[in-house]
Amino acid sequence: MSPPSCARTNRVNGAFACGNESTLTRILRDEIGFKGFVTSDWGAVHSVSSINAGLDMEMPGDLGAAMPIPSYFDSKPAVAPSANFGADMMEGFFSSIPEEPKPTFDMGNFGKVEDSKKMPEALKDGTVTKTVITRAAGRVLHEIVQFGYLDGQSKHEVTQPPIEANARIIERTGEEAAVLLKNDGGALPLKTPDLDDLVLIGPTAGQVDSIGISGERAVGLPERQVGPYDALKKISGNTKIQFAVDNDMTGSIIPAALLSHDGVPGLRRTGDGDDKVDATLDFTLKRGNALKANSTITWKGTLTVPSCRQLLDLPSGPGHQCPLQDR
Repeated sequence: MSPPSCARTNRVNGAFACGNESTLTRILRDEIGFKGFVTSDWGAVHSVSSINAGLDMEMPGDLGAAMPIPSYFDSKPAVAPSANFGADMMEGFFSSIPEEPKPTFDMGNFGKVEDSKKMPEALKDGTVTKTVITRAAGRVLHEIVQFGYLDGQSKHEVTQPPIEANARIIERTGEEAAVLLKNDGGALPLKTPDLDDLVLIGPTAGQVDSIGISGERAVGLPERQVGPYDALKKISGNTKIQFAVDNDMTGSIIPAALLSHDGVPGLRRTGDGDDKVDATLDFTLKRGNALKANSTITWKGTLTVPSCRQLLDLPSGPGHQCPLQDR
């Protein structure tokens, strides 16, 4: 069982969680009677005086030159975060999809330097006393003794997890957590005959959406993971269900020749205070014509697609089968 950890940026009644005497001392210890120690999360400490409020251990701040996090309970020289601290750290933890621009993050108070004073200086000027440090160290030692680590009597039996029982719980949780946002025309749930004409499009239909191993995420049991395409075929027994990977992740603009309204080219746009006719729907920051944030836009018109083959500009003849089967 992990010790209590105070969060990175939260404030409780104005005080940071890791330096909050009301929660860490008066409530946790005086009222509840907690005897163990409290540790911080990375970047959650903002002052060396947090130890006076009831914080016993600081999570190490040194994650490497690329992601230095301010620390206070040590004697290392203070290192201020870089200008790109938040973006660099989150990029290192979570990365980004290659097709997307590098993400930006508002880290709020994470890693924010409120007081540059370190523990040696705090001891010299009396901000922190040896009694407080002894108290914090004693709480850590109390837990070491409780778990038998000090006298070598610790014992931990590794038990096999109930994988099948857990799988049933996970499946039921997923089913009950699913939310259908819109179901025009009662398309769902699919009936058995509908599966003969079903095509799943997109890479994550054929494989599990990869989440990586960083960012403090659990990877589960990869050998038991199955994508929607294989799962649907297995559950239904229908082998006619099709799958297209859709390797053009950026997408292609629908040709203007296929769009019309009231017998004339283009789609009519409404909703941004000015009715317009758009020849195509292609609004991006890169093109300099991105739509206004938080706007609600409606386009009305007709999409005329004589055939799948014509839409995708596929040659005719054997060996050039339309992935949508001309349906």
